[in-house]
Amino acid sequence: MEQIPIHRIIQSFENKLSEKEKEELDAWLSSSKENRQQFEELRKTYTATGKLKIDFNPDAKEGLEKVNKRIQSGKTKHIVWRAAAALLLLALATQLVLQIQEPNNRTEIVAQQRQIVFLPDSSKVILAKNACLSYPKTFKKNERDVKLNGTAYFEITKKPGKPFQIKTQHTKVEVLGTKFLVEADNPSTEKVTVDEGKVAFNSGSLFSGKKLILTKNEIGTWNAKTKKLSEEINQQQNSNSWLSGRFNFSNMPLSEVLKTLEQHFNKKIELNDKNAGALKYSGQFNSNYSLENIIKTICLTLDFSYEKNENTYVIKKP
Repeated sequence: MEQIPIHRIIQSFENKLSEKEKEELDAWLSSSKENRQQFEELRKTYTATGKLKIDFNPDAKEGLEKVNKRIQSGKTKHIVWRAAAALLLLALATQLVLQIQEPNNRTEIVAQQRQIVFLPDSSKVILAKNACLSYPKTFKKNERDVKLNGTAYFEITKKPGKPFQIKTQHTKVEVLGTKFLVEADNPSTEKVTVDEGKVAFNSGSLFSGKKLILTKNEIGTWNAKTKKLSEEINQQQNSNSWLSGRFNFSNMPLSEVLKTLEQHFNKKIELNDKNAGALKYSGQFNSNYSLENIIKTICLTLDFSYEKNENTYVIKKP
C-alpha cells in the first residue's frame, strides 16, 4: 500500500482530515506493523511539543511531499522518517517560542461570577462562575477561534465565510451564527445545547470520534469513558437556569427537581422514601434563593420535613 504523506499524518493530529482521508489513514495503519510504528514515532514527537496547531503553507507542504517520495523509494526509509520527525520537532518548538514571545495577542478572562463578554466580532458570551475564556484581541481573516474551560452561553454574530470555533479540553464546536450553551466543566462529560441555529460538535478524536450536527433543542454529549459522542432532544426545563435566574418546575417528578437543585448548588439531596421521587411537583424559584429556603418551601408544599447533615440534605416523607 502507498505511503501516507507525512503532512497528512501531522494534520491528523489536529483533526484536519476529511472522512475519506481518515479512512485512507486507517487502512494504511491496518496494513502493517511498521506503518503503525512510524505513525507512533511521529505522534510521540508531536505530543512532546505540546500538540501545537500547525498550518502548512504551500512550500512546507511541498517539502514534506518530497520527503515522503524519498520514503516510498525504500532506500533510506528509516533515516528519512527520523529526519522528518526531527524537523517536525524543530518546527513545533519554533512555534512554541513564537507563542511565548507574543502573549499579549490573547485575552483571558476567568469569571468570578456570571459575566458578559463581547468578542472582537461583537459576538456575546455569558460566562458562568469560574469559567475561563481565552480569545485573540483580533480574529484572523478567515476564522474565529476561542478556548473555553467551564460553562458558557454563546450568541454568535453571523459572518459568512468566517466560521466560529470553540475549543475545550476534549471537544470542538463549529458554528456560523447561532445561540447555544457549552458545558465543559465536568471531567467525565462535555455538553452542547442548541437554542437556535446549527452547530457541529466534534470529539476531536481521529479514530473513535465522529461529528454531530446539532439543531434547535438538541443536546450533544461527549463521554470521557467511552470517548464517544451522543445526541438527544433537550427535555430539561432548567438547563439555562443560571442564565434566566429562575427555576421553573412544571409537573416535574420530585426526583428530577432535586437532581436539578443538586447540580446547580453542588450539594447532595436525598429522599428517605425513594417512592416519593415519582411525585409531581410544580413551582418557581429565583435561583439566587438559598438551597435551604427552596427545600423548605418544597417540604411545606408536600407536607414533608428535612434535616441537614454537613453538605447533605435529607428530605423525609411522613
